[in-house]
Amino acid sequence: MPANGTYKIADLCEAATDGDVSTIQQILNKQPDLINVHMAENNEHRAIHYAVMNQHTDAVRILMEAGANHTSGIYPHRDATDALTIAQERGLDDIVHIIRKEDEKRQLEACKNITITEENNALFEAVQKGLDADALSILDQNPDLLDACHRNGGSVIHTA
Repeated sequence: MPANGTYKIADLCEAATDGDVSTIQQILNKQPDLINVHMAENNEHRAIHYAVMNQHTDAVRILMEAGANHTSGIYPHRDATDALTIAQERGLDDIVHIIRKEDEKRQLEACKNITITEENNALFEAVQKGLDADALSILDQNPDLLDACHRNGGSVIHTA
């Protein structure tokens, strides 16, 4: 632990670079707010980037479970430099799997209503086809469906 008892983002990124799972866990237990902080104003790498680039699957798993945002890229090529894209382009299939699995888990946890009904199916079909009047009519009759999830995951807003 640092002398002043407070960790810096550099500590978390160094642990991610080294794949030091116990230190990552120790830091996140003490300061979970560091999970999505970038290194500096002129260095937008986050701990998840370092874990992916150094192929540390266990570190990626812990960071993702702690809420790491893998969709944040690095200026000026943000789309090409998010953690998932880096893993895909490098053929790091185990890491891609970890990230996607955690995404699925987050999506399901975000859904308040996972009960699939006829109305639920009709609503998502109307939204996907751009039938706004039909979707609004279904929501007028079933307002609780506004928070519904589709069988494939995602909310009505996400689908729209």
